[in-house]
Amino acid sequence: MITDYQWFVNQTTSNPDDWNVGYSLTYKNMAALDGLADKAYDIRMKHYGDQTAEQKVVDKRVENAHVVASYLLRDVTIR
Repeated sequence: MITDYQWFVNQTTSNPDDWNVGYSLTYKNMAALDGLADKAYDIRMKHYGDQTAEQKVVDKRVENAHVVASYLLRDVTIR
């Protein structure tokens, strides 16, 4: 489902609340996002075992993260 991923470091913060680490997930196309939660369900359950174990991990992630911004981007290649 994911074709690539990248990590970024922000070298030019403009204020103390600006982001310092970011990541990008690349999908084959916009249609790959349709029904993504349903497509990934079996993979998630195989990894975590059940929804309770998965929820514990999600809760810990929320506890330790602060989302500054979230963007949906489209790569445009000029030919």
